[in-house]
Amino acid sequence: MSIPFAKRLSDGLMVDASSVPRGRHCGCVCPSCVTPLIARQGEVREWHFAHATNDSGAEEVCDYSALVSIRLMSHQVLADIEAINLPPGPSESRTASREALIQSVQVDARFEDSTVDAIAKVKGVPLVLFMTYKSRPIPTAVHRPTQKDAGVLEIDLNVIWQLLQTSNLDHVEGKTVEKHSSRDMLMRLLVEDTSAKTWIYHPRQDRKPKTGVKLVSIDQLRQDPVRPILQQEPVRPPVRQKRTRPRTDNSPLLAKYACQNCPETWIAGYDDDNARSCPICKHRTVSKHAWPG
Repeated sequence: MSIPFAKRLSDGLMVDASSVPRGRHCGCVCPSCVTPLIARQGEVREWHFAHATNDSGAEEVCDYSALVSIRLMSHQVLADIEAINLPPGPSESRTASREALIQSVQVDARFEDSTVDAIAKVKGVPLVLFMTYKSRPIPTAVHRPTQKDAGVLEIDLNVIWQLLQTSNLDHVEGKTVEKHSSRDMLMRLLVEDTSAKTWIYHPRQDRKPKTGVKLVSIDQLRQDPVRPILQQEPVRPPVRQKRTRPRTDNSPLLAKYACQNCPETWIAGYDDDNARSCPICKHRTVSKHAWPG
């Protein structure tokens, strides 16, 4: 099994295969089982580490060694980042990622009585980063935190591992990185790419959105509008002015609106311009029907 990152015995830091001597002289061990590793630096495959043993038992124990190595190297990378691209939130209309400037980062921190990979401060608000793979699910308490101003972002390491194996290092966000440098590739995937990022909890998801529609009394809307009475010019001798009875306007006063983008429906004035966009998703493709009727 190929391993993208290893622990260097001399200082205990996580390194990639481009930063150590070739073969058994790399001086590295597997971060999962502490078995010595070989640094493979060939001409075809991306440079990586492999167990320096023929013992199949070591491979079985290290089913998740690649993902463990990515997670530990991510801790070193996240400690130095100054910004991170975030995917759209659940109530946001944007489709592109947004860059968030990071004020500080605490790696391997505690949140809701659970260990998380990092807590970054963005505009004074905690952004929790939790890395997942099959044997490392997100704790229940982190899914619905009591700290409602915090955001929880999942980073799927299975997706990161696939991208590390298949992506072309020269075509990440149009920038060139050092050949065979898995660390540089991981940095770009964690900071700039959003393929592996999913919101688990967003600070705005429990807030009621502003509808932008002014509520009025239904009884007020149901009142028949009175047409203005035209005054006739007086004649001499004075005669009794002829008055016209107010006519009932049979045009619909209320309408039931339905968003064509989400299941939201609402009732407002038939000609209310403010009601022509969805109060939830802000989509402007809506249908309306006279109500009641």
